[in-house]
Amino acid sequence: MNQYENNKHVPNSLTIVQIAAALNVPPAYFYCVDEDEARMLLLFFRLDMPGKKRILALAIELHDTVHTAR
Repeated sequence: MNQYENNKHVPNSLTIVQIAAALNVPPAYFYCVDEDEARMLLLFFRLDMPGKKRILALAIELHDTVHTAR
């Protein structure tokens, strides 16, 4: 793990999936560029399917509102 943290080795996708499963996070978590993105991803990942659908509907609504207001 230390060699990954120090950028001496880059884990392959299977290793990322295995580490993510052990830590109960989505594999995409390791590629987040900032804390807000990581937090949103974790919150979404831990929702049940109805909660995920509600968040997606809200995000689409917000996106459409912002982009039609221009």
